[in-house]
Amino acid sequence: MELQERATGQVVVVDVEGPVEREGEEALVLLARLRAILDRGDRKILLNVEKVTHVDSLLLGSIIQAYVAAVRQGGGIRLVHVSARFRQLLTVTKLDRVLQAFESEEDAVASFAVSGAGERPPLPPV
Repeated sequence: MELQERATGQVVVVDVEGPVEREGEEALVLLARLRAILDRGDRKILLNVEKVTHVDSLLLGSIIQAYVAAVRQGGGIRLVHVSARFRQLLTVTKLDRVLQAFESEEDAVASFAVSGAGERPPLPPV
């Protein structure tokens, strides 16, 4: 897995490419990178997952951990270019209610400006 970081205004875009292998530590590397971004004071993170070739619970877990950390710090994480398989996994796990996914980078970046960090409110208890 490769991670490339770039800025678009006040939003840090992290381009994620390649498979996240179950036996590897890629998901932990992603989590560490996202935490490092938060630690340096950036609160708006956009994950471009267009070139992610494998999605599993390890990847989702890392994204959710970073999402929680971002929200606690007044920020947020969005996804862009989500594949059909990734979107299906988000729907099945009901994480689509928490993580916002966008078709275009422009729309995703703009969503941060509309409502600050723009995170969705907590879900009501079930």
